[in-house]
Amino acid sequence: MRSAFPLLRALLLCAVACLVLVPLVAVALGGFKTIGELRVNPFGLPSLWVWGNYATILGGARLWRSLANSAFLSLATVLLSLVVSVMAAFAFSHIRFVGRRFLFSYFLIGLLFPAAAQKIMPAFPAA
Repeated sequence: MRSAFPLLRALLLCAVACLVLVPLVAVALGGFKTIGELRVNPFGLPSLWVWGNYATILGGARLWRSLANSAFLSLATVLLSLVVSVMAAFAFSHIRFVGRRFLFSYFLIGLLFPAAAQKIMPAFPAA
């Protein structure tokens, strides 16, 4: 039975790799198709390879604006989290108060989940 474990593990890892790679390959190949062909045959190879789709995306301002917005939001989120975390760490390490351990645990749990995943009390109302 011991010799079957590496084979089982390899098969499981191959299955997980396929679950991850098949959608990525489908999206990459979909970039070479026309809109009509993408609707008719979303997972097959393109009959006519349209190389200009990627050139249009990379040459347009929309992608770069979106990337700049994402980079700005990521940097601002990291900096804000860092500032709040440093101040909280100082307070938790130097001040003794009732409920300190509970509040510290609650604070750490809040840092584990990004704001986008917290649907109970969203930071911004849905548009």
